Amino acid sequence: MLKLLTLLSLLVASAVSFGSTEVARVRRHSLDTAPNGWDIHSADPHPSQDITLHIGLKQQFFDLLVDSLYEVSDPDHERYGQYLSKEEVENLVRPHNTSLQAVDLWLQHAGVDLTSVSRTPAKDWVSVTVPVSLAERLVGAKYSKFQHRSTGRMVVRTLEYSVPLSLNDHIDCIQPTTYFGSSKFTPPLSVEKRQVPSGTSPSGPSIPQSCSDPDGYVTPACLADFYHFSNYIPKNASKNKIGVALYLGSFLTNADLQQYLQSYRPDAVNTTFELTNVTGSATFSDSEADLDVETVIALTHPTPVEVYSVGNADEPDNTNEAFLSWAMFTLNQTNPPNVISTSFADTESEIPFDYADRLCNAIAQLGARGISIIFGSGDGGVDNSGCSTVTNSTAFQPSFPGGCPFITSVGGTVGFSPERAVGGPGSLANYIGSGAGFSNYFSRPQYQEQAVDAYLKNLGSTYSGFYNASGRAFPDIAAQSSNFPIVQDGEVSADSGTSASGPLVASIISLLNDYRLSIGKPPLGFLNPWLYSKGFQGLNDILIGQSEGCSGRGFNASIGWDPVTGLGTPDFVKLQKLVS
Repeated sequence: MLKLLTLLSLLVASAVSFGSTEVARVRRHSLDTAPNGWDIHSADPHPSQDITLHIGLKQQFFDLLVDSLYEVSDPDHERYGQYLSKEEVENLVRPHNTSLQAVDLWLQHAGVDLTSVSRTPAKDWVSVTVPVSLAERLVGAKYSKFQHRSTGRMVVRTLEYSVPLSLNDHIDCIQPTTYFGSSKFTPPLSVEKRQVPSGTSPSGPSIPQSCSDPDGYVTPACLADFYHFSNYIPKNASKNKIGVALYLGSFLTNADLQQYLQSYRPDAVNTTFELTNVTGSATFSDSEADLDVETVIALTHPTPVEVYSVGNADEPDNTNEAFLSWAMFTLNQTNPPNVISTSFADTESEIPFDYADRLCNAIAQLGARGISIIFGSGDGGVDNSGCSTVTNSTAFQPSFPGGCPFITSVGGTVGFSPERAVGGPGSLANYIGSGAGFSNYFSRPQYQEQAVDAYLKNLGSTYSGFYNASGRAFPDIAAQSSNFPIVQDGEVSADSGTSASGPLVASIISLLNDYRLSIGKPPLGFLNPWLYSKGFQGLNDILIGQSEGCSGRGFNASIGWDPVTGLGTPDFVKLQKLVS
């Protein structure tokens, strides 16, 4: 993993001990201004207002964990499928005792009662709730209140932070500081449902009859027929489970779920899900929740579904960024779902590298335990940050965690004959383009070297300088992503985006896991080494479309892997044979 620094570390003071008025400090990250869309609020937080700091300590043997992750995920390795236990993973990421003692001493000297400190089982994250005035001394910075321009969401953040020089080798990151949280988590004040474009009901000899919906919806029956899993009946509901993560109070009502199932999966009526409250509580009906959960239940029934509820949109975010909360909680679960779909996306450059690195590390820990983590690649093509600040000379803006090498990133397609990428001339989808790109933070992993090299050789000098040709490339795979029916507040409408294709692919992987369990094999776990070495043979190569960003710029789909639809879209029957 490429260890790039977001900013040059600077010494910003010049004393020597925790007991001194000043200590030598190292600046870890700073921003010139608040991220796009955020404004400083007139009222600063009261000095006595509580804020919960999460301190990521150096993980002692993380490199060994990554070695194990790749060995148990490589279908040609003798350890394939021999996943690590929760305790084995925790032992590998546990910080050195020197780091634990140094951080405890620092907190004690600041006046923190160590009995109030909470720690993850591996002790690699330390959480402490303190007044803002004390937090400012700990991180060497001034906190302020910021407000999101379009949603009104309030957060308490700072534009820079530092750590004592003596702790620089012991601490990876501290949050919440300079990361403001993903706008993907921020619900709109008034939900605008995306309707079906006119004239999109497909027809043609190679298209299943179930895909000719009179209202233009791409229904669960259509998806099951088109990707050839309509005849598969799950057999291992007692051993298999799929998870969906929802953020900032996003939720769906049981009435909406039952109405949806009555229309699109009648045999699953009265099915529900296991609700796990991570932080906060579900507070509002949201199309994201309807899309994710309704799709997964309809496609995987009777497989159990666990829904994680993370955060609360009605309260200022003074505690944590939602994805970190979910990751820490899931790592502490004894038996998490075998595959988890989570809709989380932000612009990579707006996340401090050290924090992005630790979030990516958390995904690696889950992968080493045999858990598949699925993310949509984004809906803005190569320009994840939007077009308001983009010019013809602006470099492409990849998303995070699309560039994390330990996730499976899912792009979006539309249409059936032919199936094509979302984006570019002739695209009938109602979002810009399948999210795609090359990370500026993470180097290209070995498992995709051959596939990506072939694409770049054909690309030549096109867009040279606009992307990092040596970065982790995404997406890895793609699927239908447009005009999925949802029921929200009793009304049927359509929703689209890689927030649709992600849960769809997660559902197909869950069915493959069910099949493997039925023949005495373990779940697929971290998918990418298998996808790039063998699984691609069970995918449909997509040759039309573009990862369209601003002003029509973006990579084109082509033969083999491409930064639009990855390796292609799934054919369940072919994949089932490959995983046997």
